Amino acid sequence: MSSITGHVVISSNNENEQLFSNNLTCSFLQCFYQLICVTIIVYLHSIAIVIIYFIYVKLFYSTYFYISIPICWILWSFLCLFITLFLLKFIIGNTQPGYYTLNSWYYIHKIWLRRLIVSSFDYSFTILGGYHCWFPILLRWLGSNIKGNNTKIGPYDSFLNYPSNLLTIEDSCALFSGAMLVHNEVKHNGHCIIDQIRISTGVTIGNDCVIHAGSIIPSQVIVGSMTRYTSETICNENDILLGIPASKMPFIFPSIKQQNMQMGNFITEFGEILIKQFLAKFVFVICGLFCINIFNNIFLSFLIFMIIYSIVFCLLYRLSNADMWQIGTYSYENTTRWHHFIFLLMSIDYFFVIGSLLGGTQWLLYLFRSLGTKINGNDVIIADFNNLEDYHLITIDNHVRINSKARIQSFETHSSSTPNVHCPRAAQRLDSSLTKIRSREANHASTQLFETNHLQEDFNKP
Repeated sequence: MSSITGHVVISSNNENEQLFSNNLTCSFLQCFYQLICVTIIVYLHSIAIVIIYFIYVKLFYSTYFYISIPICWILWSFLCLFITLFLLKFIIGNTQPGYYTLNSWYYIHKIWLRRLIVSSFDYSFTILGGYHCWFPILLRWLGSNIKGNNTKIGPYDSFLNYPSNLLTIEDSCALFSGAMLVHNEVKHNGHCIIDQIRISTGVTIGNDCVIHAGSIIPSQVIVGSMTRYTSETICNENDILLGIPASKMPFIFPSIKQQNMQMGNFITEFGEILIKQFLAKFVFVICGLFCINIFNNIFLSFLIFMIIYSIVFCLLYRLSNADMWQIGTYSYENTTRWHHFIFLLMSIDYFFVIGSLLGGTQWLLYLFRSLGTKINGNDVIIADFNNLEDYHLITIDNHVRINSKARIQSFETHSSSTPNVHCPRAAQRLDSSLTKIRSREANHASTQLFETNHLQEDFNKP
């Protein structure tokens, strides 16, 4: 990511002259088309709510609220998921690679409308959870060439925004959360390039990576977190890439015995999703109905709900992680039990309803302390609820700033016959350090880490 300050003078050359000579504004018909699309999306949301209400009246009207509302909530999520997949498959369809202007009808219909659909219904995909075995199947149905069943994909929204027929993912790949596929590259003349992305066998893509259109990643390559990979990146098999732009590192990992991640039975997986989602939504609805019945004022009910649900949220986290509260090595099965998955679903709902309101405030520090995080001092600002994971294994000293898009994790996965998770506390101790991770702009991701030993003296300076 580049920093631009002051007045920038554009030199006079043919490329820049072409930039100003092209008219990239949308016509009246294109603006009207976009307005119609937004209206249709709102109408589809209304239809989904009406359908769920009709199901509630016909099937669950005589059922208790704390049972019927979670069921209808789950049904609404699956209905929105179906609407999204239907629109992407039959309305958007396949996209042809090539050069297109940003105000062309083809770009507006294939790229802009796709992003509108995914961003409008993205919450419905949280019902599957992260790295679910269904997601590669859904991508394959949409047209992606996904080979094998040994692939784990975390960032569903980025992969849905990318044209499905231009994506190829071979077997034994792992793509972690925050990875972003850039579906088009905009040139100086106002044209954008839409091209294919191919991820070969055994590739690992870390958190918050940026993979540009036209990229071909060789087999067994590890792309480190916050790395930018483009079609011009040069790498070979078994390379480790880090940085912006991606650069080869002068070290390699030892050979690892590949482990197949077998998919479970379809009916069993579906039943587990329904049960876990119901339990997570059940706790949410019980707290909400309790506040509504006690207090008649809606505003007061919501404030009390935030407090009660936060208390329940913290208690359930402590109970679900009671067997892993100490630092140590734990088997993979111990970190992926059913109660961990339920808490993950609760954390998604908590972020959408409450967590997003607490970002950057001292109330977020009180919440993290209740979850087990050791925060020494009050001169700490955490921008987002999603900045921390594994709260009880993190220690933050005074004078710390953690901006949005930063992710602090405490686990390390080691390769052996049984995967293990190691949780070192020292890796999370931010002693008098100022951490800044800037937001992604212009399809880039960049990290800047500033450490100072005497922040208190700097803060006291006029």
